[in-house]
Amino acid sequence: MNSGNEGTEEGRKHSGAKGVHMVEGCRRILLSNDLLDDLGELQRKTQPRLDMRYLVEGAISALLASPGGLEKVAEHARQRLRQQLDKHNT
Repeated sequence: MNSGNEGTEEGRKHSGAKGVHMVEGCRRILLSNDLLDDLGELQRKTQPRLDMRYLVEGAISALLASPGGLEKVAEHARQRLRQQLDKHNT
């Protein structure tokens, strides 16, 4: 699981990141390992292979454009937060 420190020099040393790669008009976001694995699997199935940032942007855009998409995203985020809090409180 990401510690949230991957954007720091210390975090890059531990995560094996090659350095900061900035793309104008884009921000870095943290993704859970599970979600990143799922997107990686989807990426392997696409031809031509799509850069991960386009898959993430496309997934977010598709969810937000679907009826009730924003509510689904918010509810899933609440569930994941509850899981994390439960894990840390036990």
